[in-house]
This record gives sequence, C-alpha cells and structure tokens, in this order.
Amino acid sequence: MVNIEKQILNTIQEFPILMKKLNESKKCHIQLEYTEELTYDFGWESTWVKIKIICPNTDIKEILDKHKELIENKLRCNVDFGENYFRGKYIPILEITLN
Repeated sequence: MVNIEKQILNTIQEFPILMKKLNESKKCHIQLEYTEELTYDFGWESTWVKIKIICPNTDIKEILDKHKELIENKLRCNVDFGENYFRGKYIPILEITLN
C-alpha cells in the first residue's frame, strides 16, 4: 500500500466513532485519481485528487458519509498529496462506495 493511502486510512480511523469499528474500517480500500482540471478558488490555481474509499459494509459507509466534510478538511491539513504542475496543492474530494 502506498504511503498516502496509509495516511488516508489512519486519518479516517482517528475519528472516535470509527474507533469502535476499527477492525472493520481497516478493511477499507483506497483508490486515488489525480486530475489536472484547474479551478480558480480565491485567486489560486488548484487541482483535485479524488479519493475513492471502498467500504466493507454499510455501517462504515454511513459513518463516512455523515462525516465526509470533516474528513476532507482533516485530509487537507494532514496529508500531503504532492504538488501539481503549477506547484499548487491537490485538494482532496471524497467518494465513498461499498465493496
């Protein structure tokens, strides 16, 4: 597993509600899809990384869906997704699906 994928899983598993379901949440799989499609937000050029979280069951999916915005914010602060070709940062966007 790539280092970024481990960082994403660790960040997700830090949420207290998932601590009770830690063994199940460890079964989540991560797929990353980088895009160079530019957006102009507050005058900055930025690109996106779509993080697809494949959940083992509906309980985990519902928890992640409920906290999606918080998780995205935490990922922005805690995970370095690298720089795009303009030396800007990739912005994480979550997509949560079932296995």
